[in-house]
Amino acid sequence: MIPVELKLTNFMSYKYMDEPLDFSSIHTAVLCGPNGHGKSTLLDAITWALWGQARGVDKRGTGTDDLIHHKEPHMQAEFTFELEGQLYRVIRSRQRKGKIGLTRLEFQIIDSGVPRSLTGESINATQEVINRTLRMDYETFINSALIMQGHADNFMKKTANERKEILSQILGLSIYDELEELAKEKRKEVNEHLRLIDDRLIHIDQELEQLPIYERELEKAQEALAKIQDEIKGAEEALANLREKKAIFDVKAMQITELNARCNQTKIEIEEMEVQLKRLKENEVQANKLLAEKEAIDLAYLELSELRKKEEQLSRDEQTFRMLEAKANNLKHIIAQAKNNLESGINHLLQRKTELEKEINQRSAIELALNQNKAKLIEFEQAEQELNEMRERYSELQKKIAELDVSKKALEEKVFDLERRRSLLSDDDTCPLCKKPLADHEKTKISEEFSNEISLAKRQIGSCKTELANLARELDKLRASGKELSEKIKEKSVFQAKEGSLIEKLRAIDKMSEELAMINRQVNELNLKLAQDAFAVDEHFELERLSSKLRDLNYQADEHQKIREKLKKLLKYEQLKANLDNAETNIEMIKSTSEALFNQKEAKLKLLDEDKKKIEALTKEIKALKSA
Repeated sequence: MIPVELKLTNFMSYKYMDEPLDFSSIHTAVLCGPNGHGKSTLLDAITWALWGQARGVDKRGTGTDDLIHHKEPHMQAEFTFELEGQLYRVIRSRQRKGKIGLTRLEFQIIDSGVPRSLTGESINATQEVINRTLRMDYETFINSALIMQGHADNFMKKTANERKEILSQILGLSIYDELEELAKEKRKEVNEHLRLIDDRLIHIDQELEQLPIYERELEKAQEALAKIQDEIKGAEEALANLREKKAIFDVKAMQITELNARCNQTKIEIEEMEVQLKRLKENEVQANKLLAEKEAIDLAYLELSELRKKEEQLSRDEQTFRMLEAKANNLKHIIAQAKNNLESGINHLLQRKTELEKEINQRSAIELALNQNKAKLIEFEQAEQELNEMRERYSELQKKIAELDVSKKALEEKVFDLERRRSLLSDDDTCPLCKKPLADHEKTKISEEFSNEISLAKRQIGSCKTELANLARELDKLRASGKELSEKIKEKSVFQAKEGSLIEKLRAIDKMSEELAMINRQVNELNLKLAQDAFAVDEHFELERLSSKLRDLNYQADEHQKIREKLKKLLKYEQLKANLDNAETNIEMIKSTSEALFNQKEAKLKLLDEDKKKIEALTKEIKALKSA
């Protein structure tokens, strides 16, 4: 098998080929390219076209729809190949159709460029023809001519019988099995023929034993034959005589048949002549009738001609009227449309005026809201000032608390130091400061001084604590009030934004007031135009001109219709006039034709009578032959 041409449609990655793949000029080819670029697909297309199988498609066709290009409804592979000098073509197609697809297969042989179908009654029958032509199936092909990627050892994995079968198909050894079967059949036929010959020889031997009897019967048969031959000779002489009479009879019968046919034809011609004579008579009567009415017909036809001329002029006037009327109606439509547009513009302006007045009427409310908003902003400014004062007081209190705290700590250290020194004085008779010996009264005096200083310091510490507590309470109050004011001040931005919005609205209302004044001017101008018809000026002028033309034309449709109805009634006189003219021309010809046709009819009647007499004579002669 030599590939010649491959054409694919929607087969895997090959959606459409502009030109089929031509192998005719290729002796040896190498398919090369990156993975996934369709090299193996070409081989799959060949195997699928020939056997309906490919990678991923089994004998039952499972997986065939996976070969169809993405989302396409069908695919087709057309493969042409040469085998032993003869061209063949296989066309296999697949149509998606629900769960079960539809496959078509066609096999052709090409003689002198003309394809001749080898397709069987079914796909299986056609596939069998293809396999028989190629002398191999898909399994044989992929284990011999085509070694698929990753399956080089497929042949070696087959069983001995499978390898034998594949090699037998490849080498064409099956022909010897067929010859062996033919030889067996031939031997069987020869043996059967020999058996029949033996049976025939036995039958001949049996017949030879009966030969004397057959010879006696032959003598009797020969005597009977001689007698029969004499009888046949007499019968042949009688037959010759009868044949001679029959020939004469046939001639006369033929003459009678011909005469009967001629009589029938003559009768038909006579009947046709009678019909023609009747028609000519009717035409003559009709012509005479028309000639009698000639004056009335001529007058009516003259009136018809005059009315027709008038109707033609009215038709031209009607056409002009329709054209002018159409133009006038079109202008009226344009003027009405212009008026509608003008009124629509006024209505639109009035609608806008109403909207603007509605918005402008809100000025007082907006100004009131703006004043209220400004008062609120003043409150916020006062609150901010109060908050700043609170923050200053808060800072002062924090500073004073810090100073009191320092003083309290200093007093506490002083008390601690005085108590330590007083304790040292009680434990020793020396002065804790200068280390001089002290008398008891001195020691008592110093101890009392320490105690007085300690008491004073503790009172001062108590005063500090009291003042710190008071300051802390005041600080808490300031913190709470400050927090409340801060929360309140947060709303200031809302009122500031509202103030900006209200100011913008007032500015917009100012612009609306200007627009309202302009709209009032425009409405007054448009109403004035509407009142004075000062719109579509050219169209108004052209409409007046057309109206003048229509008045000058003075086309009356009622009068035109009456003339048409009268014409319709008189129209029959056109044909009557033509018939009258024909009658005047043809009346003499009708008379002469009738006379000639009557003479022909008489001649035909005479000929018919003669033929009938001939038939009677021939009939008598035939009766005489029958009785002889």
